[in-house]
Amino acid sequence: MTTLDRYWPTSQQVDECIRTEAEVVDEAVLLAVHEPGPLLTRSANGAAEEPASEQDLLEALLRPADDGSAVLVAITGDSGVGKSHMVRWLHAQLQRHPMRDQLVIVLVPKTASLRQVVERILAPLEGDAYRHLQAELTKAVEQLNTRDASLMLAASLGIELEHKYEAGMQALREGAADDRGFRDRLALTKNLRDLVRDPGVLDGWFSAVLERIVRQTLEGGSETQTGELRRFVPEDLVVPDIWSTADVTRSTMHALQQLANNDGARRPLAADILQEALDPALRTVFRFSEALGQRTIEEIVDDIRRRLLGDGKDLVLLIEDFAALAGIQQPLLNLMIAESDHGGQRVRAPLRTALAVTDGFLPSRQTILTRAKREWIIPNAAQSDEELIGRLTDLAGRYLNAARWGVTALREQLRGNRGDDLYGWVRAFDEPLSADESDMLSAFGRSRHGHPLFPLSPASIASLCRRELKSGTGLRFNPRAFINNVLRDTLLLRPLHEAKAFPPPDFKGAAPSASVALALGTRAMPSEQRERLGPALVYWANNPSDLTAPPTVGEGIFKTFHLPWPFAPGAKVIPEPPTTPPPGTAPESPKPAPQPPLSYIEAWATGDIDQAKARYVRNLFEVALNDRIDWNAARMRGRRVEAGQIWLPFARTGNPSTEPKFVVAEASRPLCPILRAGLAALERWKANDKSWDYAGSENDYSIAQQLLDRVESQVVAWHVAAAERQAGAALRILHRQALLLRLTRSAEPRVPSLTDYHATLSKPLWAPDPSDNSPPALVAAAVARAEAARTDVQRLLSEAVGCFQGTGATLYAVDSRRVKSAWRQDLSDGAAMQIRADQGQARTAADEMLSRIESLLTRYRSAVEPLVPTIKVLIGDDGDVNIGPPLLAQIERARNAGSFPQSVCSSAEAKKAIEQLSTSEARSQMRQAVSFEAPSASDSVEARLVRWSSLDIGQLVRVHVALTLLDRVLQGIEREIDSKLLASGGGDIGAMVAALQQDLVQVGEEDAA
Repeated sequence: MTTLDRYWPTSQQVDECIRTEAEVVDEAVLLAVHEPGPLLTRSANGAAEEPASEQDLLEALLRPADDGSAVLVAITGDSGVGKSHMVRWLHAQLQRHPMRDQLVIVLVPKTASLRQVVERILAPLEGDAYRHLQAELTKAVEQLNTRDASLMLAASLGIELEHKYEAGMQALREGAADDRGFRDRLALTKNLRDLVRDPGVLDGWFSAVLERIVRQTLEGGSETQTGELRRFVPEDLVVPDIWSTADVTRSTMHALQQLANNDGARRPLAADILQEALDPALRTVFRFSEALGQRTIEEIVDDIRRRLLGDGKDLVLLIEDFAALAGIQQPLLNLMIAESDHGGQRVRAPLRTALAVTDGFLPSRQTILTRAKREWIIPNAAQSDEELIGRLTDLAGRYLNAARWGVTALREQLRGNRGDDLYGWVRAFDEPLSADESDMLSAFGRSRHGHPLFPLSPASIASLCRRELKSGTGLRFNPRAFINNVLRDTLLLRPLHEAKAFPPPDFKGAAPSASVALALGTRAMPSEQRERLGPALVYWANNPSDLTAPPTVGEGIFKTFHLPWPFAPGAKVIPEPPTTPPPGTAPESPKPAPQPPLSYIEAWATGDIDQAKARYVRNLFEVALNDRIDWNAARMRGRRVEAGQIWLPFARTGNPSTEPKFVVAEASRPLCPILRAGLAALERWKANDKSWDYAGSENDYSIAQQLLDRVESQVVAWHVAAAERQAGAALRILHRQALLLRLTRSAEPRVPSLTDYHATLSKPLWAPDPSDNSPPALVAAAVARAEAARTDVQRLLSEAVGCFQGTGATLYAVDSRRVKSAWRQDLSDGAAMQIRADQGQARTAADEMLSRIESLLTRYRSAVEPLVPTIKVLIGDDGDVNIGPPLLAQIERARNAGSFPQSVCSSAEAKKAIEQLSTSEARSQMRQAVSFEAPSASDSVEARLVRWSSLDIGQLVRVHVALTLLDRVLQGIEREIDSKLLASGGGDIGAMVAALQQDLVQVGEEDAA
């Protein structure tokens, strides 16, 4: 290991410091890698925007509060631009600020439940007072369950809506309000009051909406939620198709009709009315006043601020996402705007609040901005590709510098820093190098902050960004994808660098230009170096089109990677000029994030998902997985994931009960946050025409891929295993077919012989008459079926172990590892079931070669055993199979002597039988028959197939027929000769000797008597 290698972070340092979720890293790492971004500020009532810095934001939060006004910093912007991250960054800065000792800081994360928010706000009480209030809060919350609380919420909403309706009617009677809009709002308030009081509406569908809000309030949310699940949205007022209105009251029907008129145009207003009633209703449900000793949260916080005033401290409230705190926004707003002075006297400690407010979401947004006086905007304006790459290059420098130090060293540096520099506390990593190593490090360049970029470089970062962050015709700022696909993918290959093998030949699919590839092919160098030069040139050398042109990078990069200099010796380096957009071309503005309806997801978190939504979610997973899975990487022909294969937790119907079954999350409560957040991201992806090109998509992309990863791994694993099982069955079928067809004689080879399995027959098969049902004919038919089915089985094997391009049918290669793995699998009893009925003759072959193979072997025995013994007897003990010439001579003599038995056959037929026995094939078959021994029943199937199929059943039958015929001919000749001897006065010598012996025995018996 060289000293230069210390500039390449280890895998442990990468995992500690280079993570995609800045919110979960160590505070020291968060500050060390933070790259300042653009900020804008404008007055609450103005339109002019001015550039600002993060330091300005921090100073605004800590401005002097001498005037007694509330210090309120509102951070605004589109969803996903990093508002919550900015609040966390403020929290980290305050922890090390010179004013830290006089600040009591309360951080309210966007995932906090209602109880947690209140507990955090009351935490400065400390001591017995705080513990008592905490216990009472816990008791108040634990006494509630979701169902009961939702019913209480319905009752409380009815009361609040009734109060609003009565107050509105009173205003009308007094003439304080009498415009059409007010009357419409008042009428809708009455309609909503009737709805939430109708038991049929609650039981039928609206209780699920209330349970969702209660559940989120009780349990909190996840990092990716926007607060929509804690508030009423127009979609909550859409009546499900499955709910019948047949039995509803007249007032309820009227209310439903008002909500449905004009395609639901009044539902947004109705959702606002319900939202206004939600805050006091929730406070009634949770009985905060009772739990807090008949006092409000505002009153207790006022006591806290009075105590802090005596201690000379300020209270700081940091709210990550105000929109995520639906139901307690008004109490929090009251806290934030409560001033420190009363009647010109300081009566309570200053309260400093920073909160994130999503554009167009919060009903009280304008109230907040009016109190804040200024708005701090995180813009989502597009940058040019060069500006974006420059920003990411600086980000890479910060991450590399932090990782080289490691989290322990960063903590020590942060603890030792007492200055007010927000970024300068992180020291630049500086390890002494030799002159040669220093030159190599310099070849990789530095960020604008002076951090060495090794093992990356400005050129490689730009090239990799254009590969990994491409969106349409340009690049999209996506830090998460950059961290994963550029930084981590590169840095985790340090072992290859240590082995002098970085970059690997296939790094990021590098493909040098044709002329460069041809030029490298003519160079005298090891193939390993030639293959690694490809990615080095593509990513680190600006992908040159010609190696004779001046290089744009120095020789040190190639020397560091242990590669030869590919350009001309001594070539002068000419850096590539930065490209600029053409004049008058405005950068493309990012699309706003789509806002599909997502309320069903959080309702699912603690409840069931209905059939229609479950079907919709399965279809969404089907589309996303089929769009994502690269089957080429798995060395498999393209497969499709079907919606019916997706298993969803807490789905009452539709889940697959048999394989394949791909589980998106376990059935546990609360529902997996990755599923909830990932599904919301996929919804936005689909709503954006299946594209990640929209504002804030970097967060969506990361969590969606995390969700799809877990399902994709199941899909690929199942299909790989299924392919191996299918290949195992196909290989066993082909092997037994090859044994049956005598294409191979190896019963149990170590590896399957694919060449034998695809070989052609040397001669046509025996085809007996179709009406022949003799055992040999049945064996011949089985052999013929095996040959006919081979093509379908071969195709089946190719689909299981072949490498294709996408879903194409052209076989480019065979995965030998999968072949070997499949061959080693034990053949299960149900192996034939791996072959479907719709896969042609392959299924028939599976049945015959796997399920019914014993029947075939029994049939073989029945066919061979009657033939072989007869052949052995007819050939004789000497085993001489060259019987043609003597038989032919004997038949000729008999024919000439007129002794040929015409009743058996003609002499021509006898001669034809002799000709059949005289062929090399017949003589070979007779020799095999003479030496043949039947296999033992205990032998393996393959061993028995080898033994039985060693006899050519067709040739064996022909030999047997010919020998039997000639045996009958010879017996007939003997009978003809005996007959002629008797006719000419001769006789049968044997018969005469027997008669003489009988006479002698009789004479002897008479003499004895």
